[in-house]
Formats: sequence, structure tokens, C-alpha cells
Amino acid sequence: LVESSALTKIYVSSAGSSDGTGSAFNPVQTLAQAVALVNNSSAAAATKFEIVIQDDVSLGNDVTLSSGKKVSIVSEDDSSPATVSGGGKSLTIAGEADVSYLNFDGLGGISLYGVGSGQKLTINNSTIIRGTSSSGGGGIYVKSGAELVSSEGLVIKDCKSEGSLGYGGGIYNAGTASLTGAKITGCTSSKGGSAIYNTLGASLTLDGETS
Repeated sequence: LVESSALTKIYVSSAGSSDGTGSAFNPVQTLAQAVALVNNSSAAAATKFEIVIQDDVSLGNDVTLSSGKKVSIVSEDDSSPATVSGGGKSLTIAGEADVSYLNFDGLGGISLYGVGSGQKLTINNSTIIRGTSSSGGGGIYVKSGAELVSSEGLVIKDCKSEGSLGYGGGIYNAGTASLTGAKITGCTSSKGGSAIYNTLGASLTLDGETS
């Protein structure tokens, strides 16, 4: 059970607790717990939260950042980015998220998906590796009306999109994607677009490297 709180800076640590409050002195143990605290917070609607990853942790379980919520997710030490291990679980952004200096390993995809439009992910100086999805976008899925932005240092590597909807091994884009200095490599898909699958009508700006 995650109780509502007005805490706006939430800490995640492998030494944290399953019933932690998210404070620096009582961190939570998984990124999913931290997102749940944001979703259930009593803070004002316009509040932008910060989730600080102190060391290598797990995602924990499938989790969705609620529509209307805004959060930045960062490593505590940007000189040594922490890793969030997915174990096949997925992270869905129905609100707005800024991510920097993090590694995501083995997620079941990062999806910009929710009711209506306005979902947004800004991700810089971060790596997504070994992501797998059976619904498109082994690394990142961008729905129509959603936006993906990266201005520097995004690497998507060895991700795969499988099955009958296996488009976009690295990225499936049905919305707007703007990528500068991105590197997408070693990704595979069962249907098409091993690096990026861009649907008809979607907007893609790419200044980077795919292989």
C-alpha cells in the first residue's frame, strides 16, 4: 500500500524498503514504488516531481506514470549512471517524464501511451538495452499524439520487437520523435523497422546513427 504524500523528491535505493516513504532516510526499493508515490501524491497538480536513483535497482513491476503527472528521473551520480533492471516488466508514460543519466536493462518496453494526447518523454545521456516488446517498440513505443525528444547521448541497443505486432525493434513511432546524437544499434523486429518503424503520418527528425 502506497500512501498519499506531499513529498516531491523521492529516493530509490537497492537498500530501500518495500514500505519506504521515499525520503533520503527511508528510500523505496524499486522505480515502480517511486512512480506509485508520484501517482498517489497529494501535492498540487502542477508539481514536477524528482525521482533520484541512488544505485542499481529494479523496475519492480509493470507501472504507469499517470496522466497529468510530471517527473524527472535521474541518477544521483551522473558520472556513474545507475541501472534500472526490468525483468521483462514495462514502464508506461501517460504523463510527462524527463530522464537523464540512467541505464534501462531488460524492460518490456518504455511506452508513451494513454488516453488522449500529451504524453512526453525527454531522455538524454541514457541507454536502453535488451528491451523486448510484443506490441511494437522493443526500446520505446510512441503512440499517436505523444512526443519523444532526445538532444544528446541516447543509446538504444540490442532491443527487439516480436510477434505479429513486432514493428520497430528500437523505436515504434506513431507520434512525434526528435532525436539528435542518438545511436540505435543491434535491434531486431519480426515485422519491419529493426531500428525505427515510423508509421504513416508520424513525424521523425533523426540526426544520429542506426545500424
